[in-house]
Amino acid sequence: AIQMNDTTTLDDTDQAVATQQLATVALAVLRAHRSSHALALLSSHLNDPRRGVRDWTVNAYQNSMGRVNLAVALRQLQAAVDGIRYPATRQRVSALITAWSKP
Repeated sequence: AIQMNDTTTLDDTDQAVATQQLATVALAVLRAHRSSHALALLSSHLNDPRRGVRDWTVNAYQNSMGRVNLAVALRQLQAAVDGIRYPATRQRVSALITAWSKP
């Protein structure tokens, strides 16, 4: 589904985030291919109460979305950073924004 840019499975993919790191990667790749629904789902996991899910989400931005479409990933994290409720996650996102913003 991901290779075909098929967004019909987004809700199932989102539910899998709780138990599978690959699901965050799938959301990141779909978002990089312009799925606004995938963006909303991926961004929401930056405030997931489970630290592991938050870590997977930041990793997905960094290692998947950032490689597919860095400009989009940077804009999305800049838009999300102030709303992140967890200090450690906010710090990781801020560091990523800083690193990506360097010429």
